[in-house]
Amino acid sequence: MLSSLLLLIAAPAAATGPVRPPITLAPADIEVAISAPLRAETLRGVTMPDVPRRFRFQCLVDPVAGTLVQCRDLPPDVSPYRTLDAFFGAVRPWDDAAPNWRQVALDRIAGIRLKRGTPLLTTRGPGAISVLVEETISADDVAGPTAASDAVALAATDLVYDKPPTVELIRSFYPQAALRTGTRARVVSRCVVQDDSRLFCRDPHLDPPDQYMTPAERRAFEQASVQLISAFKLRPTAADGSAIAGRAVDLGVSWVLP
Repeated sequence: MLSSLLLLIAAPAAATGPVRPPITLAPADIEVAISAPLRAETLRGVTMPDVPRRFRFQCLVDPVAGTLVQCRDLPPDVSPYRTLDAFFGAVRPWDDAAPNWRQVALDRIAGIRLKRGTPLLTTRGPGAISVLVEETISADDVAGPTAASDAVALAATDLVYDKPPTVELIRSFYPQAALRTGTRARVVSRCVVQDDSRLFCRDPHLDPPDQYMTPAERRAFEQASVQLISAFKLRPTAADGSAIAGRAVDLGVSWVLP
């Protein structure tokens, strides 16, 4: 079980001023990428596209949280925004056929965490820093591993972490809307240990349920939980020395404020 700490929030950028030419986000800049569990979770309850749908965004960088924020649609025929006036004045396009796929892409991008020390977080000077991000929505995104039929389930206490995430990384995943309202939650997921000793989690749900939480708040906690757990790197054997690949485990994430 994990406890998150208060997320430090950067002061909002001024609504006027220049935006530096956007940088295409590279793997070397990313500490936590969009995970397969997050891709699957964001499509839960969503109508699948018949063909893959690609979205392209220009996003601002929050240098304190290491996240991408205030993403704006940037179709291939549209030039990147060069001023904050134009950036914040951009009108969100509306897709009558599938208005939810765009939000799926944005929910996934919200799960990206930038690597500490990357120039995206350390560069100083005039102008807001922005990046270009593309995300594709596909029916194949729901695929994932299942536990071996003859595998003995693990308990959370059986797991040995090879490299636990830092406190700063954990607290960066606290849903910001919930942080502002002081909302707490505990989310339990059914996970399977993959061959690379990482966890693929499904069916995140509040435990106990919270009848006062909005669907958007619940979804934010559930998506944050599976993305955070995907960042865990486990040792290939349990505390008793047995192999863990292909075995299931129920994991709980407690989101609490200090």
